[in-house]
Order: sequence, then C-alpha cells, then structure tokens
Amino acid sequence: MRLILLISIMLLTACTAAPMVALMGYDKAGKRDRWHEYADKGDVYAQYELAQSYCCRISEGALNPEEAVKWWCLAAKNGSGKAQFQLGKFYEHKETIETLSFPYDPVRAYMYYELAERRGSEEARNHQKLLETKLTEEQKATSVKLLKNWKELTCEAEKAVEDKPLAGEAKAP
Repeated sequence: MRLILLISIMLLTACTAAPMVALMGYDKAGKRDRWHEYADKGDVYAQYELAQSYCCRISEGALNPEEAVKWWCLAAKNGSGKAQFQLGKFYEHKETIETLSFPYDPVRAYMYYELAERRGSEEARNHQKLLETKLTEEQKATSVKLLKNWKELTCEAEKAVEDKPLAGEAKAP
C-alpha cells in the first residue's frame, strides 16, 4: 500500500514538473535569442541577462566576453543596478573576464557602486565603503563629478574591448 502511494506521488510530481519548466520558458537553445530580441528593443533586464549569458552561461551558447561587456555597459547606462555593480567590480578588479583586460579604475568603480547602491544594492554599498578607505579625497571628488553626468560617459570597459589586439597581434603602445 505504501509502495503504491509512493509511486503515485512520484508520477504525479514528474507529470507536473514538465509543464512548470515549459511555463518558465526554460529553452536553453532559444533563450539567448529571446534575450536579444528584448534587449534590442531597450529592455534593461534583457540587456543584463544577455550580458550574463555571454559571460557566464555556457549552456545558453558560446561565451563571448566582448558581447558581455557591450550589454553590461548598455544595461548600466539604462539603469540596471546589477550591471552597474558588475562594472564596479570589474573596474576595481574584484572580478575578471578571461581574455579581457579591464582598466583598473577605482574612481569609476566607486561611481558604479554608488549608482548600484542608489538602485538598492546593499552589496554595492559594502564594496563602496571598502573602496572608500583606499581612495584619496581627490579621487572621491572626481567620482562625485563623474556621477553628475554618468550617462554621457563612455563605458571605458568597452574601450578596453576595442583596444584588445587580435589573436597574434601586438597591442599598440
């Protein structure tokens, strides 16, 4: 009797799990295409998720750090606190992307942490407080100036991608 009850529960669970996965849209092959579709239309959440897929989710297609940076920069510019926090970590060299060399820029890191904190990121606040102890007063003042016009700033991370030499090519001095 217990065995029949156990088998019934297992079958019922298996039957309900498949439609739930389908409803969540968990289609690995087409997921990046859907992110692209919405990201191209200006959807900030899709821009961030697309960046994540190019950076960190091999199951959603080939990794492409250059595309990841492009979409993080766009998402950050469009107000994604998660993308702003991610860029802050890259500028501070708290995180790296294989094959890309981000410029170490604690002033921009501080600025991006501030932007992410304004979006409610407690983690960005903690990173910013730690970084603040390492910055000079002049660097903090520069960061405050950058904040005033941050949307007009070029994402220096994108510049690092543009300056990246092609395979077998020496980087210009």
